[in-house]
Amino acid sequence: MGEHLYEEILPAVLAAEDPNTAYWPSSPYGGAAANSDDYGDCHNWDVWHGRGDWKHYSESNSRFCSEFGFGASCGLPAWESCLDASDKHPYSPAVLWHDKTRKGYDVYLSMVHLHYPEIKTLDDLVYYTQVNQAEALKYGIEHYRRNKGRCWGTLFWQINDCWPVQSWSIIDSLGDPKAAYYAAKKFYAPVLLSLARQGPTVSAHLVNDLLNEIKGTLTMSVEDLDGNVLETVEEAVSVPANGTGLVGGIPLDKTLGSERTTFVTAKFLSSDGLINSENLLLLAEPKELALPAAGIKLDIAGEDAQSFSLKVTARRFAPYVWIRRKDNALLTISDNYFHLRAGESKLVTIEKSEGLCCASSLMNLLTIRTLQAEVK
Repeated sequence: MGEHLYEEILPAVLAAEDPNTAYWPSSPYGGAAANSDDYGDCHNWDVWHGRGDWKHYSESNSRFCSEFGFGASCGLPAWESCLDASDKHPYSPAVLWHDKTRKGYDVYLSMVHLHYPEIKTLDDLVYYTQVNQAEALKYGIEHYRRNKGRCWGTLFWQINDCWPVQSWSIIDSLGDPKAAYYAAKKFYAPVLLSLARQGPTVSAHLVNDLLNEIKGTLTMSVEDLDGNVLETVEEAVSVPANGTGLVGGIPLDKTLGSERTTFVTAKFLSSDGLINSENLLLLAEPKELALPAAGIKLDIAGEDAQSFSLKVTARRFAPYVWIRRKDNALLTISDNYFHLRAGESKLVTIEKSEGLCCASSLMNLLTIRTLQAEVK
């Protein structure tokens, strides 16, 4: 019945009513095999439901990847809405019941443990699964975008949920953004600077979705956790309209044996100063980093009737800075789960809400976690 509708009736109606519009009968579709890498669009669930580790996204050569995804926990406010006190740990029956990743709970968590420390608490479950999902989607989508010209688009599953659950969504049932939501703003930016490790070098690729050529300066550096620059390169680069290109690279010879304490950072600044794209690449698995205390400092930089401007500063490298409320209530914040290099400051905007109406209440209610530990 379904095939009769979408292979015969619908294309016939469209041909009669709008003969100038092409008809796409299904997804995936194209070529002799419906999920071909070489024709039409394809779905890539082989990573999540098959090989598991998100690093396998780089093996796909799709022309348009129209469905794929990676699972993560809902936020702590959503868990508060459905768990009794006795259920607030990552292996409670209630938490397992709210897992809809269709992966098998132990397998799902083992995919997180490939990259991040062991999950022991409910906070760990939220934090590690969410940053793992963010890195998974970032890794896959940057791969597809670097292949622009061969690959012309991506659609991932999914945007949101209808109940508190562990799933592929990047916004949970309370409207609380996960780490991947904030990451998506960056890896889907019209101009993307993407880093990829290729043996003894980290290469820089610039993806330009704008309809005009872009020119500017690329700066790449190898840094340690205290902010010392071990290697740096700078060069003028350009990418054509609606194009992409390999625009630079930096050698890793000075990081040999110290991958746990070094990383690569890169920045593209357009000649007119209007485009600023940055990225950062760890050289070891996050769980293997030898991280000293980050020395996070918070300062209120401004306030108006609707929001606070919060300045977050790190004395040493602070990966995956997660800002939340101690009472696990919803917090509306402009950015979260971001990296701070040593000495770097970042301004974020926090909306005023119940319990967050003055500067003292903000500072008393906020808590921060990095990959090192909870720091405030």
